[in-house]
Amino acid sequence: MRFTKTLKWATWLAIVAPIPYGISRLLWAAGIPVGIDTASLRELSSPGWGSLGLLVLVGLSEGTALYTHAFLVKRRRTVPDRIPLIGGRPVRPLLVVAPLLAPILILAFFIEWSLGPIGDGFTIPEGNAGLPGWTFWGQVATFWLWGAALPIAVAGYWWAMRRPAG
Repeated sequence: MRFTKTLKWATWLAIVAPIPYGISRLLWAAGIPVGIDTASLRELSSPGWGSLGLLVLVGLSEGTALYTHAFLVKRRRTVPDRIPLIGGRPVRPLLVVAPLLAPILILAFFIEWSLGPIGDGFTIPEGNAGLPGWTFWGQVATFWLWGAALPIAVAGYWWAMRRPAG
């Protein structure tokens, strides 16, 4: 019972963790410099064409959260009915898990990168001069939480789905 409760919390954390990241990128795409200096925002060409890249990042992070919610929360074995053409069809657990492997690997890479070489301590890596420390470390903490919760949620789904439906 306790294990199931932990998996439920990890799944919800995997859904909620990317929200602050998405909000900050939406603000940046709109040209609002929250957590970044104005010069760095201009270097991103935001607002402008650079906003498209920021919106893609928002779409990827929030899309992963929505996908996680659609399948992992209720341990679905079918595609949600609201999806045109394929809604209601049965889905194999591997086809649910596979698209989540890419975000898990990206998060693992980001976490490893944020730690830096062993012995350097926790300092802001070069190239992030436009981000104040609180913004940088807030994003790192978000990715660490998300990077821990998403694999646990996916493993919990995989574990639950290994039994036949009944």
